[in-house]
Amino acid sequence: MSWPLSGRTILLTRVPAENAPLAAELATLGAQVVELPLLKVVPPADDGAALSAAVAKLSDYAFVVFTSANGVRAFVDAREIPGESWPTDLSVVAVGPATAAAATAAGLAVDVMASTATAAALTDALPAAGDDASRVLAPLAEQASPTVVDGLTAKGYAVDRVTAYQTVSPPLPDKLPAVDAIALFAPSAVDRFVDRYGVGALPPVVVAIGPSTMTRLADLGVGGAAEATPHTSAGVLDMLVFTLQRSPEQGRSTMGG
Repeated sequence: MSWPLSGRTILLTRVPAENAPLAAELATLGAQVVELPLLKVVPPADDGAALSAAVAKLSDYAFVVFTSANGVRAFVDAREIPGESWPTDLSVVAVGPATAAAATAAGLAVDVMASTATAAALTDALPAAGDDASRVLAPLAEQASPTVVDGLTAKGYAVDRVTAYQTVSPPLPDKLPAVDAIALFAPSAVDRFVDRYGVGALPPVVVAIGPSTMTRLADLGVGGAAEATPHTSAGVLDMLVFTLQRSPEQGRSTMGG
């Protein structure tokens, strides 16, 4: 039996735990998966002190904004009493389905989810603040863009940005096997790959999870990349299948130092 991705090798660039569902789906379609974690999540420089302080006074906030599942996990871990109930009047806003699922799994009821999994769509999903200038808690990555904070501030909200986690670059090998495709999940991952291997080392098929990653590829002169729709792992899977089935089995990239 011939599977849709038989004979294709795909490079996934998140840590194995985050790759697992996508890697399993790709394997069932016949693909060989190579994992290259370009970034890993670690605690912030203050070891989470600022986030713990914010979580301890949740009653001060009208709602909390999550832009990633990593932010949700850091927020949950910052609770003084693990497993305690969340305030019933705390509204939760999530950037997309993966983030919303992480919040729901943690016992947080998601009130608003962006129409697309982007920071701009998240700010668009919220109305302008009232006269009380509601306070918002935004637990973000240290390297997160200011889009959410700037957008909500422009709408009249008082935003407390707290560093929930940071991403660092683990050591990378000098060479990797030849691959047909790569999936990239963040602009910083694009930077890390290009810094280490160069633009020319990108394989014939490049799939980006969303517009900010696509923009970073374009800024570096990478043409022909495909954007996942929706901006989720499921969207990445669909785009990999769609693009690889229309790509000849030639011109593989072998990445070297």
